[in-house]
Amino acid sequence: MSKITDQQDNISEINNIDSKYQKALQKFNKFPESKNARELAFTVLYQVYTLNAFSDIAINRTYNNSKLNEQEKSTATAFILGTINETFSLDNIIKKLSKTKINKLDPRVLVILRLGLWQIYFSNQAEHAIVSETVKLCKRFGVSSATSLVNAVLRNSLRKIHKENLNNIEANKYDKAGFTKELYEHFLYELVDENEVNKLAKFLKGSPESVSYTHLRAHETSLHL
Repeated sequence: MSKITDQQDNISEINNIDSKYQKALQKFNKFPESKNARELAFTVLYQVYTLNAFSDIAINRTYNNSKLNEQEKSTATAFILGTINETFSLDNIIKKLSKTKINKLDPRVLVILRLGLWQIYFSNQAEHAIVSETVKLCKRFGVSSATSLVNAVLRNSLRKIHKENLNNIEANKYDKAGFTKELYEHFLYELVDENEVNKLAKFLKGSPESVSYTHLRAHETSLHL
């Protein structure tokens, strides 16, 4: 009896997978013709992630039907391969930043987020352009309702990056001087100028360099008039 039940469950699961595939395929067949590299990349990535297509086959099939020039196709290829290679990392970012669970996202939205986040973390393109152009993909490919979600995730990722970069800059500043954060800030308070703090650091390391005390902060409690 259990074997029959297991077989029925397997058949049900297969039918469910087939139904999802057919729905995904129907959506894919309604996709508009790609007008730029991002749209071309999205179309290929959708096939890879949602229709389980091999990337090289999806690229060849999509590019052969595209009127875009070789430069656009080359850019799209960088987007595609980069996104695929970093899927695991990108999904972890989405899990942290999206209010909607990743397995509840529309497959098109998930592809859009992966593509947009890859550009933010791994390309040198202007941040505002990445966000605005990625959000446009929502309207272009029939998920306008996800515009706010995509915009929020991308902008939150930028804030996260900026904060991490600022923390790294601060940490590097202290390490370079050879001071703890507290000691560095103490000397900065006394000497006012960061350049003077760095000169002091060099002096203490055995690289004499004149330290100017003209800006030394005077404490009222230590003045003897």
